[in-house]
Amino acid sequence: MAKKDKERMKRGLDSLFGDNEITEAVMADDEEKAGGAASASESGSGEGRLLSMRISLIEPDREQPRKKFDEESLSELADNIAQVGVLQPLLVRPAEAAGRYTIVAGERRWRAARMAGLSEVPVIVKELTSSQAAQVALIENLQREDLDPVEEARAFKRLKTAFGMTQDRIAAAVGKSRSAIANSLRLLDLEPECLEALEQGVITAGHAKALLGVRDREGQLGLLKLTKERELTVRELEKLAQSAGRGQGTDDTAPAKKAKLMNGREKVLEEYRLSMRETFGVDARFKQGSGGKVTMKVSFADESEVKEFLKRLMDK
Repeated sequence: MAKKDKERMKRGLDSLFGDNEITEAVMADDEEKAGGAASASESGSGEGRLLSMRISLIEPDREQPRKKFDEESLSELADNIAQVGVLQPLLVRPAEAAGRYTIVAGERRWRAARMAGLSEVPVIVKELTSSQAAQVALIENLQREDLDPVEEARAFKRLKTAFGMTQDRIAAAVGKSRSAIANSLRLLDLEPECLEALEQGVITAGHAKALLGVRDREGQLGLLKLTKERELTVRELEKLAQSAGRGQGTDDTAPAKKAKLMNGREKVLEEYRLSMRETFGVDARFKQGSGGKVTMKVSFADESEVKEFLKRLMDK
């Protein structure tokens, strides 16, 4: 992550949680680069203290947003930990069972430490509510680079719907642009079959964004089938999606016709649409009418998006 994004993310996390230890735990480098291991020799369960805790007393959170852990990556991290120890402490909170603790941030380090044969790991104990812990876990996972696009989009949606976070606040907390958050959330508008193909890696996020240009279920599924059969590139799929959006159909009997390039005016309108998405993170549609009249239609998921859009518009 770029230095500028990290600084922005740190400010966002500090604003969200108001706790430097939580911010550091979320931004901790899982790669455990060479250096001095964390010193954690105290005993007890004091709030916010750095402790050395037996791995057997720590358990993962059942609500952890990350469901898949790459075994090869974990093995590499375990090898590193075996050599230099765990450099960044885990963030844990007291579990329901007395004397046990639930991971809030750092499950990869915990798993890798077990693989490395460690009996204890450094931790910081925090008294957090279930809601606070869920927010921390979601944001910690989102600032990693290896979530698949669907996991990422669902995590963004949960932050928005369950915790009432605006897209601007989510963007600041995870070190991304607001338009990136908006585009990620749009992926969840895909038909279930298309979403499953994206989750399984059958199609890329670029393919998925192209499919979003086709609003009807039949059209999306037809283009998904064609993409898999012909191994279409993103650009090829974009051309077909544009043609389908102009009512030229998605059957594969006339690919040349379907892949016809947009005329000059349509290209301008498409540039307007992309500009609105990049600048304001909204899905805008432009239509050319008679006498040069252009109509813009903007869709919002809820009232909070309307307020965000108007605020950003006034700021411009």
